[in-house]
Amino acid sequence: MRVLFHTAPIRAHTLPLIPLAWAMRAAGHEVLFASAGEGAVVNEAGLSMTDIAPGLDVGPMFMPLFERHQGLYESREPTAAENATIAEIFGALNSRLVPGLIALAERWRPDVVVHDSSVPAGALCAARLGVPAVQHDVYLESSRGMRERIAAHMTEAFDEFHVPGPPPAGPAIHITPPSVEPDGQYGWAMRNVPYSGGTRLPDWLGAPGERPLVAVTMGLTWGEIGPVAEIIEAAGEVDADFVLAISGYDLSKYGTLPPNVRAPGWIPLSDLLPHCTAVIHHGGGGTSLTSLALGLPQLVFAGGIGHHAAAAAIGRRGTGLFAPADAIAPDLIRNWLGNEDYRRTATEVRAEIEALPSPAEIASRITGLVTGRARG
Repeated sequence: MRVLFHTAPIRAHTLPLIPLAWAMRAAGHEVLFASAGEGAVVNEAGLSMTDIAPGLDVGPMFMPLFERHQGLYESREPTAAENATIAEIFGALNSRLVPGLIALAERWRPDVVVHDSSVPAGALCAARLGVPAVQHDVYLESSRGMRERIAAHMTEAFDEFHVPGPPPAGPAIHITPPSVEPDGQYGWAMRNVPYSGGTRLPDWLGAPGERPLVAVTMGLTWGEIGPVAEIIEAAGEVDADFVLAISGYDLSKYGTLPPNVRAPGWIPLSDLLPHCTAVIHHGGGGTSLTSLALGLPQLVFAGGIGHHAAAAAIGRRGTGLFAPADAIAPDLIRNWLGNEDYRRTATEVRAEIEALPSPAEIASRITGLVTGRARG
C-alpha cells in the first residue's frame, strides 16, 4: 500500500505526522511526504519528501496578518477578524500547493492520503483520485471547523480540479488527551509520541544532578516571541538549574548568564525534556504536547494569539500554570516548582496519553480503511 503524507511547509505542522509515518513504513507500506520548504524536516527522520512547490517562501504569505491586525503577540484569544485572516492565508497557501500535489499524486498513485489539519488540499487530492483521506491534527487545541474555514478560500482550486469541495470529511486523528481538550474528540484518538528532530547531545545531559533541571524554550519560531530576558533574570535567584533550548534568539544581548543557566543552543525537546523536572515555555503546540506526554509541570507565558488556547487549556487542566509575562519573578518560579498538585496532575495526564492507541494501532486502522474500501 502507498501512503502519501501531505503537510503545510512548516516544521511545526510536519513533525507531529512523523511517528505515524514511521508506523506505516514499519508495517511494510510505502511512505512519501508531499510538502515544500520546512517540510523537508522529514529527511532528518529517514523519510522521503517531494517538493511540490519549489521556491515557495511561506513567511511573506503571513504578512497580511501583521498588516491588518495589531497586538498579535499579546497573550489573548484571537478575534473573529484575525481568525478570518488566518483562514484566508492558509486558503491561499493550500491553493499554491494543490497543483504540485495533484501532479505528484497522479504519478505516484497513493492508496490513501494523510494530511495535516491545516491543509485540506490533501482531502481535495484524495477526492480527485478517489482514495480515502485521513486528517491528522497538529495542534493541542481542537481543529474542529478549520478544514471548512480554509476550504472556503479554495473555490478556484476545487473548480480547477473538478472536485465539489470540500469533500466529505474522512477520519480525523487527534493527539491531545481528552481531559485537556474535550472539544478535540471527534475522530480517532492517538497517543502522541514526541519527536522534534535529532542532534548530537551534550555530554552533561542526563548526568545526575542535585537540583531540579528546568527547560526554558520558545520552540522553533520565526522571531523572538517570549520574555526570555525576564526568565533568565528570575532564574538566577532560584535554587534550580535551567537549560535555554532556544532557537532564533541572540543570547549575547542578555549579557553574562547566571551560573545556574546553560545556553547550549537548540536541543530537540524529545531528547531534552525526558531529563528535566519541569518546563517553561510560550504555549506552542509541539512544546505543550511533548510536555504533556512526558508528564512535566509547565509554566506557560503565551507567546501571542496563536498560543493562547494551548496555554489556557494547560492552566484549566491543572498540569501547569498559565501566567502573564509581567508576573515573572523568582517567587513565581519557586512556588510553581514546589507545587505538587501540578506534578500529580501532569502524571495523571501522562498515564492518560499512554493508554491511547499507538501510532501502530492507528496505522492498522488506516490499512483496514483502504482494504475495506477495496472489498466494497
